[in-house]
Amino acid sequence: MNTEQKVWIAYATPDAQFVLQVPFQSGMNILDAIEQSGIKNQTVLPDPLTCGIFGVKSKDLTTLLQAGDRVEIYRALTINPKDIR
Repeated sequence: MNTEQKVWIAYATPDAQFVLQVPFQSGMNILDAIEQSGIKNQTVLPDPLTCGIFGVKSKDLTTLLQAGDRVEIYRALTINPKDIR
């Protein structure tokens, strides 16, 4: 399976990182890809889900994907970046 025929799901917890690939299907949206990846069986995802594609936040989970996209699942910050400075 070449790169153009896949979609990746990326998510990081404080303890683990997940980068899973699923076969791309025409008409696939963000939620479809997350469901197909099986990531919900491997870790607890935030609720509600906030996602993006290659670092660009998506308006909703029905955003259509293109072959080769990387869906990123975001979680809330635990530390304010301004406080670290």
